[in-house]
Amino acid sequence: MISFLYSCAMSILQHLLPIVKFIPHKKLQYFATHQGQVNINQAFQSKPIWIHASSGEIEYAASLIREIRLTNPEIPILVTHTSLSSLNALKKLDVHAIGVLPFDQKNSVKKFLNRVQPRICLLARTDLWPEMISELENRKIPCCLFSATFAKGSKKSGFIASLFLRPAIQKLTQIYYVATEDQNLCEQLYGPIKTGLVLGDTRYDQVVHRLLNSKKIPLPYFEKILLLGSTWAEDETALMASVARLKSSGWKFIWVPHEVHFKPINQLLSQLKNKSLSVGLYSSDFANWNWKDFDVLLVDQVGQLASLYSHSQIAFVGGSFKKQVHSVMEPLAAGCTVLVGPYHHNNREALEFKELDFVIEIDAAVDLTSICQKLMLDHDRRKSLILSQVGLRTGATKKLMGQLKTMGVFDAHPLEQPLESN
Repeated sequence: MISFLYSCAMSILQHLLPIVKFIPHKKLQYFATHQGQVNINQAFQSKPIWIHASSGEIEYAASLIREIRLTNPEIPILVTHTSLSSLNALKKLDVHAIGVLPFDQKNSVKKFLNRVQPRICLLARTDLWPEMISELENRKIPCCLFSATFAKGSKKSGFIASLFLRPAIQKLTQIYYVATEDQNLCEQLYGPIKTGLVLGDTRYDQVVHRLLNSKKIPLPYFEKILLLGSTWAEDETALMASVARLKSSGWKFIWVPHEVHFKPINQLLSQLKNKSLSVGLYSSDFANWNWKDFDVLLVDQVGQLASLYSHSQIAFVGGSFKKQVHSVMEPLAAGCTVLVGPYHHNNREALEFKELDFVIEIDAAVDLTSICQKLMLDHDRRKSLILSQVGLRTGATKKLMGQLKTMGVFDAHPLEQPLESN
């Protein structure tokens, strides 16, 4: 009955897609006009491995894609998404084809599967589509959820969502969980699951790989640097006075706001100067950088943050005074002790490493000077322990590859008909 209601709802919504194209919302317009389309970069010689990473989930898929390309370069990879915001990241991946997930309606799903002919479908993290999963099961095409996480209070844990998702989850070939807690919660929400393994979080492999292979930024060494990364106006307002006081104790700062266009950069620049902090811009002053000349390196270009964490001893991660903290994985992988504001409970890693005292919660009235000075007393020991904890969490990608090999995913799977781009 639930499956029938879902199918009816999707059929009705599909008829509304032409109207959605005229709604002034870029993400909705993008999906409505591109759903089900596939752009082929390299010709397929066999059935592809299909990986679906909705948006930010591409972080979970990147290490898997890289490992497949290294070990089985002859096997084509198709990656689908649903969000315009992930398109630039997808274009950087070494894959044969990029597409947009079809609308989750029976005929659209069948048409898509007839065209792409996947040997397996791998869903990153939590993105579940009942019609698609049902049709894959009908065709005996394996469908697995990897780096699967489940959280109480999320939209997908509600009573109505659970009713619709339960049949889909029960039809999955395999679920590869991040942690035992995810497996337990999944079974609480959706009933006993016939197949499931805890493999860990593939993002750790991606973050460590990116850190080791990112371009090296030739920033002169300084013994006391606080990096403030992915900050919003709320973070900057909350910490500005504390940063100014910390300067008097001999600290320097790398400040990387989340938005780097003209207005927010100028607003932050003005705030820093009002606190008597000398500021150099990455775009204009970095070539001849000397910490004697400036208190703050203000980064006004995108794509630099990951490479800069290794130059700091302590990092503050933004969003945590606004609504929800950004990822703490990258500074932790660089061995930094991480400071966060009160809004960090959305982030599993922040909570895990907070228990270990490697992520520290602060408020707007905090005395940063005493905290940072105390942390520096045993910085080398803390850094070693943080790197050790991150290392313990790597390896999920190779475990997943082992599972796929056991399933025969890397065996020969010839195409039934030539695959053509839209």
